[in-house]
Amino acid sequence: MVRRNARLLISALVVLTFLYYLFKDDGDKSNSTDSLNGLHTRHLDEDAGEDSFDYDKVNQTEEDYGPEDKTKKKRFPTVLIIGSQKSGTTSLLKFLLFHPTLVGPHRELHYFDKQANGKNYELYLRQMPKSWQHQITIEKTPNYLTKVESAERVLKYQQHLGVDLKLILIVRDPIRRSISHAFHTKAHHRIDLKNLTSEVIADNSIYRRSSLYGEHFQRWLNYFRRDQFLILDGEKFAKENPTSTLRQVEDFLGIMHMFKEDDFGFNEDKGFYCYNPTDYCFPKHRGHSSYPQKLTPAGKKILTGVFEKDLEKFWHLSGVNYNWVLGADV
Repeated sequence: MVRRNARLLISALVVLTFLYYLFKDDGDKSNSTDSLNGLHTRHLDEDAGEDSFDYDKVNQTEEDYGPEDKTKKKRFPTVLIIGSQKSGTTSLLKFLLFHPTLVGPHRELHYFDKQANGKNYELYLRQMPKSWQHQITIEKTPNYLTKVESAERVLKYQQHLGVDLKLILIVRDPIRRSISHAFHTKAHHRIDLKNLTSEVIADNSIYRRSSLYGEHFQRWLNYFRRDQFLILDGEKFAKENPTSTLRQVEDFLGIMHMFKEDDFGFNEDKGFYCYNPTDYCFPKHRGHSSYPQKLTPAGKKILTGVFEKDLEKFWHLSGVNYNWVLGADV
């Protein structure tokens, strides 16, 4: 009898032990699934407060992060490169995205010049890469500068986030920019550029209007404080080692200095600097060193007069002055 009772007791313990581990495993699997879902779920952050925009951790090491830093998710951009077109925005973004603190889409989203209506920020978020909490998401669309509605749309977006955005503007000699813009448009088969001068100097020319930095920047200052902008010299960025320009951005964003001068080497064949650690370099056709047509002397004189007047306004509003010789070698 005693032996029979002992066997029943042992059998009951075995069953209970089996049931315990069975349900424990199910719970672990559930927790594991929840964790995986957290890694792959879109995060809108409408109710998350300012956690996703905390800049205080950008220079910390991985062991300093809290548990919330272990999950990658899509986050709203808090840094925008707003322009100007054909002034080095693509090169600037490509180089910046080598920085471990920065992430962002590699293509222009045209959200605030074409898509934004103040209600579909989720669409914007869906186009972002996933990031860790200590990282900063950056987006670049140079048409934002010149699209009349963009500045107000970006302000509404800033109000939606509840944090001050950081806005980067890189500009170059407006005559060279206008010419580059015209040939860029021709290369994409949107115009037949038979006469460069007439296309660029016309009063309604998009190439000329897009180079009026003072006019466009004044509009943006109606919505944002001057200290929210970083203004960069596109001529210096194109012609000199880009390290000093990239360090300006690092300082503006409050992130560690990662770029060094020996990270970059000048490619004589392509005509610009390449990033040595990854052997990254733009194709030769991305350079702006020469053009198949030149402005006539009369056309250059007209543009110089127009742009010098606008640049006076821009230098005054921005507090910078790059002392360009307008239209050099064009």
